[in-house]
Amino acid sequence: MITALIAATLIKPNVVILFTDDAGYGDFGFTGSTQIATPNIDRIAEEGMTFTRAYVPGSVCSPSRAGLLTGKSPASIGHEYNLGKQPFDDPEYYGLPLEHKTIADYLKAEGYRTGLIGKWHLGNADKFHPTQRGFDDVWGLRGGSRSYFETNTNSTQRIETNISGAITTVSYLTDDIGTQASEFIERHSGDPFFLFVSFTGPHGPMHATPEDIDLYNHVEPERRRIYCAMVHAVDRAIGQILDTLDQAGVTKNTLVVFSNDNGGAVTSNSSLNAPYNGMKGTFLEGGIRVPFAARLPGVTEPGSEFNESISLIDLTPTAIELAGGIPPKQLQGVSLAPHLSGDTQEAPHERLFFRRAWTAAMIEGDWKLIRMPDRPSLLFNIEEDPQEQDNRAASEQTRLASMLKQLADWEATTKQPFFRTDVFWTKFNRDHYDREYQLTQPQTKTARRSN
Repeated sequence: MITALIAATLIKPNVVILFTDDAGYGDFGFTGSTQIATPNIDRIAEEGMTFTRAYVPGSVCSPSRAGLLTGKSPASIGHEYNLGKQPFDDPEYYGLPLEHKTIADYLKAEGYRTGLIGKWHLGNADKFHPTQRGFDDVWGLRGGSRSYFETNTNSTQRIETNISGAITTVSYLTDDIGTQASEFIERHSGDPFFLFVSFTGPHGPMHATPEDIDLYNHVEPERRRIYCAMVHAVDRAIGQILDTLDQAGVTKNTLVVFSNDNGGAVTSNSSLNAPYNGMKGTFLEGGIRVPFAARLPGVTEPGSEFNESISLIDLTPTAIELAGGIPPKQLQGVSLAPHLSGDTQEAPHERLFFRRAWTAAMIEGDWKLIRMPDRPSLLFNIEEDPQEQDNRAASEQTRLASMLKQLADWEATTKQPFFRTDVFWTKFNRDHYDREYQLTQPQTKTARRSN
């Protein structure tokens, strides 16, 4: 329910979601970085609220976006994998299932102008196109990544738009996304609007402008240097967007959210998930806990924190409620409106669930279970042990059994995936967990038998 403070302060607030791709948790000033300058992103946290336990619904790009935009767990709608193709799959289903509405659908029904700038990655066929999923103005690519500079690209990588007069040639993609997002705000500042700014940066390929790379010449190795330059460019684009909100006079009536789609892809882009262990594709904290800050002037207390677990699936019901609508009961996310205003410090979720490639996880309060198909389960107290170095599975047998049962009960409510790309990720998970735990976390025979 919208709090009295929000109701008195806002009239159909605009909603802007700024979403980075494959960034490391520890690579922003407000999450601890002193190496990369991110003053504009940090400004959102300084002027708003930081959510210190924000989780993605999926540990890779497409499922994470599916969960954010629908307000539902990707495993519950058959979208728990990145888009892919295997011989037994039906290409009819290579996209976000059509029966599920998006945040853009819901806000459009509330009278909002809706826009997507940047990466889609939720279906290449025309029927999955963002213009068919509630978005009025679209500028970006259907696929998951592309060159940051102008180049010959295939149909999923080329820039396309339905915006009259918008150019589709690329100068530097991150800067172009910032410019197109700013132009959307200028066009629609007189009406309530929803804008999803889906950056490709700092996802590979590792492309940065020479000028940005020069700012980080002291950083080694080279890939890390380029990565720093790419994050720097994202921050510059976000600064342009925030400045445009100011210039259009709509900052005071706009919710701005900054977050990332999964943990940093450490081995491919040299991101850092410090202080957490793990990376994109795993269910360790470094794979699913993401930076998250929200600013709603007059509602969020500047510099405040919320320290209970939330999920990106909460953004859809939050936006619907702020727009004056009633979040549908079938949504699995929870509105964060009372948390943004500080009216409650209670956890919005008793439990969060995750699944992909036969690996699944569950968070219940301060405890996290990671269940894998070919080895004993891992159980961590993430409040006492946020780096997940002390596997408590052997010493917490009752808790372990209870959480395994709850996870199995949840899985019984999920859908068989419509498409699968698990061959690579199964090997990836196995190799990564082996590297982290095979030598440092030996299991007792009792623990092995009990799992």
